[in-house]
Amino acid sequence: MKKLIKEIIIADEVARESVERAKLERDQVQAKLKDQSKDIESVYQKQTDETLKVHKAKLEDELAKEKEKYAKEFEESLSKLQEQYHENKDSWLKSIYENCLNA
Repeated sequence: MKKLIKEIIIADEVARESVERAKLERDQVQAKLKDQSKDIESVYQKQTDETLKVHKAKLEDELAKEKEKYAKEFEESLSKLQEQYHENKDSWLKSIYENCLNA
């Protein structure tokens, strides 16, 4: 009977040690996963930042080109309008003056 109790106590101690090792291993794995998740998050954040930086530069370049294009179109339209005004201002004034006198 004493031998059986002693064997049970030994088995219990072995089981407790096994449980403690398993808990310790679990804690180590959780800590490692936590560290790795921070590293992974950092890597993906850097990749995302770089992608955004490249995309932003591309969009800013496209915006500058569009801005230049529309500024050129505006200047051309303004120039044509001024040219038309200078060519026709006298006839327009004459026409307005005559319409006012004949009204």
